[in-house]
Amino acid sequence: MQTGTQAVSTDDYRLRVLTQSVLLAEGLSEDPENAAVDLSALRTVYVGSKWGGKYLRAPDAFFRILERAHGKTTPLADFVRGERYLNTGGADGFFIVTEFSTTKDGRYYEITNVSKEGKEDGCPTFLIESEFARPAVKSTDMPSLRVTSPDALVLDIATEPEVLRGAKAMEYIRWGETRGFHLRSVTKTQKPWWRAPRQARQCGPLLWMRGHHAAHKAFYNPQRFIAVRFYRLYPHRDSDVLSLAGILNSTYFALFKEIYGSAKLGLGALDTTLLDVKRIPIPYPGSPAYRAALEEAFSRLASRRVLSIEEERKLPDRQALDDVVFDELSLTDSERQSVYDAVMTLVEGRLRKARSV
Repeated sequence: MQTGTQAVSTDDYRLRVLTQSVLLAEGLSEDPENAAVDLSALRTVYVGSKWGGKYLRAPDAFFRILERAHGKTTPLADFVRGERYLNTGGADGFFIVTEFSTTKDGRYYEITNVSKEGKEDGCPTFLIESEFARPAVKSTDMPSLRVTSPDALVLDIATEPEVLRGAKAMEYIRWGETRGFHLRSVTKTQKPWWRAPRQARQCGPLLWMRGHHAAHKAFYNPQRFIAVRFYRLYPHRDSDVLSLAGILNSTYFALFKEIYGSAKLGLGALDTTLLDVKRIPIPYPGSPAYRAALEEAFSRLASRRVLSIEEERKLPDRQALDDVVFDELSLTDSERQSVYDAVMTLVEGRLRKARSV
């Protein structure tokens, strides 16, 4: 193996020949989080690229796609800004509400706190001024790829004393203090303690789950509901939102997700970090006709529930979306089939391993 000069794949071993400079370049990032080596002279940091998974464990179809895609792809990071999911520092039970209704005059939300702390106190009910709460999505099992309605509220209560004077939200704040929410890891370090995190005030039009199971899906969030358990993606250009939604939901992207992610979460789940996702090379931007085809194909399947990858591969609207991407890469029929087979092998492998434990 030490004298190998070209790629070899057998039943016993796999050999990939790469220079150290290639591996270094793949592991560089301008995001300092999780940095392993400080390369300040290069104005960047080394965060790693999981090259063992990509080059040693990835199926052969992955390498055929890389060869076909050479010169035609660009990392997703070039087209989107990413934002991490909502983190309340242990105070979800205060900031995130799942049982609520609107008063007849629309001025207030009537909320029932059913968190662990709320249940210990008999699930109390409060009135919150409507301007202090934002519609949100918490469940990752939504009925379609297009997010159409909220299933939660995220509280963003004013912090100015003159605004809160006489506000009904003050009763909720006082209750929160009796349950210790003001002493959590984040709330105890800020003034006032109920100041909502930045992610409670805005959200992107594309949502990506961190954990994935048998289905592959990324959500389109046209009303910008606050996302609780999702990474948020903000395309640099508004005109790219739907076409990028098409890319994210393609089986091509599902294959790269399986390679770049980690199956160490247990229970067969695949973990993908924001950094993992932004590194995935995508065939984009391409021509205006290509982007329009992505938009149209995504729109056709955006209003239905996404099934498991095994079931999806048989559906015409799924195949239509995939064909747009495959055509852009000039894949043959056998290469397209190999992508489906590779994704199924990887997904079944992690799910089967979980069942055997």
